[in-house]
Amino acid sequence: MLRTITAFILIGLLFSNVFLKSAILLDFAVNQDFISKTLCIKKDVAENTCNGKCHLSKQLEKSEEQSEDTPVLPQNLKEVILFYKKSASFSWNWLKPSVINVPCFSALHGVDVSFSIFHPPQTVLVKELTTAGRILT
Repeated sequence: MLRTITAFILIGLLFSNVFLKSAILLDFAVNQDFISKTLCIKKDVAENTCNGKCHLSKQLEKSEEQSEDTPVLPQNLKEVILFYKKSASFSWNWLKPSVINVPCFSALHGVDVSFSIFHPPQTVLVKELTTAGRILT
């Protein structure tokens, strides 16, 4: 029982700023006669057409100023690091290219390489085939 009452009070406090303008308008509608006779700025004027709307506009301006004065997020917030976890770093040093010295083999005497282009033989061997009594060449 106590928890539900506390929950309703907290929810009401959360939405109080949202419904503030509606509450001011509702209060004005209920107490308009009293406001026009006692709180109106022009209550002494004989032909008063204001009917307390000047007081209503003052209250609405005051509530707007109060809502503008309260910042949504405080400007002096600072980030506090509670935990720090050092991440495992991966080293790519083993992938770096290395220079390999290869001995020069120009001093060795090996097989002479022929740079001439291979040509097939000029004569073609023709085989004689016999099929159905004919000779094909």
